[in-house]
Amino acid sequence: MPMPGHSIHRALATSLDVADGQRVLDLGCGTGGTLQAVAERAPGALLHGCDVDPEAVAAARTLLSGHAEIEVHDLNKPTRYALGSMDAVVCHDVLEFLRDPAALIDEVARLLRPGGTAVISHTDYDALVIRAGDPELTRAVCHGWAEFPEEWMEFSDAWMGRKAAALVRKSLLEVEHVDTHVTVGTELTGFALHRVEQIAAALRQRAANGTGPLSIAEIDEWTASVERSARDGEFFYAETAFLVRATAAYASVLA
Repeated sequence: MPMPGHSIHRALATSLDVADGQRVLDLGCGTGGTLQAVAERAPGALLHGCDVDPEAVAAARTLLSGHAEIEVHDLNKPTRYALGSMDAVVCHDVLEFLRDPAALIDEVARLLRPGGTAVISHTDYDALVIRAGDPELTRAVCHGWAEFPEEWMEFSDAWMGRKAAALVRKSLLEVEHVDTHVTVGTELTGFALHRVEQIAAALRQRAANGTGPLSIAEIDEWTASVERSARDGEFFYAETAFLVRATAAYASVLA
């Protein structure tokens, strides 16, 4: 989940369209950015979140200052919440890490009351756009990062963004519409810098372990080309997330 303040959080909150008094759950809440955006739109909403990372949970609790119930939870397992207990559920950039992504969407259907809203969202990491130096090397870097899981990942799927709508369509939820949110950077600062550094660090770690698609020399060459592009005013970064808004049309039969 991106850092608080990232524009994806506002996009998710807008798509959820939560009202005061409604219960909303963020599955894989990270450091709490989306719940914060929901609270800004609906200060009286009842906020809940969970994430597998204890450090992220601690940060979310700090960010939300006790105005949300946040807990550590592995989303490969069902949550503790009751059938039909949520008015809205949001989940961003989580499905690719799970053993059974469809099971989590079934869990969303179980949690929602009839008429409740879900937003299932995922970045399509195989569709990164970066302008920096040699196109072939940049293409190899982008695909190498997307296709080779980082060391901490048990699973990854670079196509999950483009798969999300079909997963929801095959569930008990009814798809209302699919939106896109594009994060764009024209300077090597902020989130664009964060992502470039993340990509380079992950590929360097893979190269050092002998499990990656590129050598450290190639990665160093690429990062130098990124910096040159930024100095020359030619750098460009974009990534696209697909937001699938769906509703629970009837009470789920899932226990």
